Amino acid sequence: VLLVDDRRVATGYDGEPTSGPAGYTVDGVDLSVTDAQLQLLEPIYFADDFMRAGGQDGDWQKVAGQWQQTGAAAQKFDPSRSANPFCYRSTDRAPSVATTGYWFWHNYLVEAAVRGDGQGVIGLQAYHVDDRNYLALKWQPLDPQTGEGRLQLLQCVDGQTRVLTEAGSGYLPHQWYRVGLLVTDEGLWAFVD
Repeated sequence: VLLVDDRRVATGYDGEPTSGPAGYTVDGVDLSVTDAQLQLLEPIYFADDFMRAGGQDGDWQKVAGQWQQTGAAAQKFDPSRSANPFCYRSTDRAPSVATTGYWFWHNYLVEAAVRGDGQGVIGLQAYHVDDRNYLALKWQPLDPQTGEGRLQLLQCVDGQTRVLTEAGSGYLPHQWYRVGLLVTDEGLWAFVD
């Protein structure tokens, strides 16, 4: 049910909304709808264990870079020593981004198990509208020479990137981490392990 000024103006009858267009009608001269979007009010929950045949991306869209579905054999480790030997990975040296969900999801936590090879940054994005508008957690590898690295929270608006905050901590190459990015009305938080 859609309420405007405590007045019911629309009612949806599907128990489970599916993708595709939604039809509506407008009653009354003083009411119009412009650029309507469907925003589900249930808590957002999406999970993926990447357990499917190679070459199948599932619900993921490749935005930049080369991505592939891989299993234990391709990753050269013993599957009996892993809770989940399947992953979705990029081996591209250029920036790589894969997304799922909708850019207008609001108040949510995105978490992933990530592992970098030490040659580039790893991270997560939220509110990904396009490659010029998003929030991100960006994590650089630990430099073996200086012992330095950076974990940053970024905001990119119209292609202009701004560092919101950062910490002097890099990731260790080939080490698995659980990273998270929490976005709420009150702020943006990053979590590592």
